[in-house]
Amino acid sequence: HVSVKPAESAAGSWETYTMKVPSEKNLPTTKVVLKMPKDVEFQQYEPIPGWKVSTQKHDDKSVSVTWEATDGGIQEGQFQQFTFVAKNPDKAEEAAWDAYQYYKDGSIVEFTGDEDADTPHSITNITSA
Repeated sequence: HVSVKPAESAAGSWETYTMKVPSEKNLPTTKVVLKMPKDVEFQQYEPIPGWKVSTQKHDDKSVSVTWEATDGGIQEGQFQQFTFVAKNPDKAEEAAWDAYQYYKDGSIVEFTGDEDADTPHSITNITSA
């Protein structure tokens, strides 16, 4: 399952987040799209050899970050970590990270459900300073 850590961070702070993406099929993962939670401002990312990064702004002012493999991607039995910096919202809230994992065969696993779902999104609790 795609996860974003830390699980807790302070309101208003600049946080270094790490998204961990395991390949859970017998196919390579070739692309990952992470939608920033409401009020979380994406700032910068750590480059990773073999991956190109792009951002997209949506009509609701949210931002999605896409990591796309330029060679083999994440193979079966492997995982990759993607590190980025974001500014947290100024108030305490739950930040839900919606992630979309693309496999070489074109299939997509959407990690967008609540905590009881088969494919839950990751949550970071933004706490008062």
